[in-house]
Amino acid sequence: MCDRAVEDPEALEAYLEAQRLALLILFGDEEIQAEARAEWERQDLDAYLYLLGVCVN
Repeated sequence: MCDRAVEDPEALEAYLEAQRLALLILFGDEEIQAEARAEWERQDLDAYLYLLGVCVN
């Protein structure tokens, strides 16, 4: 799965954005977390949750 994301520049960009926002949601202060959650929802990145788990594990 991770290899496919690397082959497709748009998929890689979306994956990296999902990863960035996930880190902000996990480790940011309350204001940063709220902004990151709103951006996550705006971009509808839920599909990347699986990819994040697969690539991390």
